[in-house]
Amino acid sequence: FPRLDLQLDSIDREGGPSASTGARVVLIERSDEILSPYHPTSRAYALEVLRSRGVEVMLGESVIEVTAGEVRFASGRTLPTRTLVWAAGVQGHPLAAALGLPVGRAGRVEVEADLSIAAHPEIFVVGDLALAKDRAGKPLPQLAPVAQQGAKHVAETIERRLTSQASKPFEYRDPGVMATIGRHAAVTELPSGLRLRGTLGWLAWLFLHLMQLVGFRNRLNVLINWAWNYFTYDRSARLILPAPDRDLRD
Repeated sequence: FPRLDLQLDSIDREGGPSASTGARVVLIERSDEILSPYHPTSRAYALEVLRSRGVEVMLGESVIEVTAGEVRFASGRTLPTRTLVWAAGVQGHPLAAALGLPVGRAGRVEVEADLSIAAHPEIFVVGDLALAKDRAGKPLPQLAPVAQQGAKHVAETIERRLTSQASKPFEYRDPGVMATIGRHAAVTELPSGLRLRGTLGWLAWLFLHLMQLVGFRNRLNVLINWAWNYFTYDRSARLILPAPDRDLRD
């Protein structure tokens, strides 16, 4: 499931910019909306929550250069910063092009309907490196469910070939999409058309991610850690900021 996953609770537990932390969070989005694959109501909700929690959202801005002290945009604007988190998609490994495989958009290998390579039907590509497409010819997203289902399909295809059976095209079963924005804030959209947001969407995100873990012990450990973090606001990650009256280099 794709995640916006800006865990803002450590910035402000009550849902607003906290002066005590001294942290400024700016979200840059190239398009005119965030979470573009989602329904308009989900996009509007996510934007409203982010801004209500003190996040500055800049829409329609393209980053052209990042230096040690600032980010520069195509519009000519600059943003002074020393901390940058880049989350602009996944690029295929350059090994595919180096091997002479047919490479398409974002460095992904062009595959047949059964995820094999046209010139080498004995070779299969799955996961983020495969430019797999749905029935309408639209590229499938680079998500874990696509990789998992693709791997299972390839295993079944190999079994079929060993028994002289014809291959079947890969058909992706969309389990839905989710994005968590922070405590009690998430959006969930299921293939049935059901859309959840707020606390219900957040609980659905927690439940499904918990159930995807392998083994009861792992699920129990994660559930206990989540409960501890929820009630104590304790997190392993912390921001190290200079004291107001002196420079960090002193």
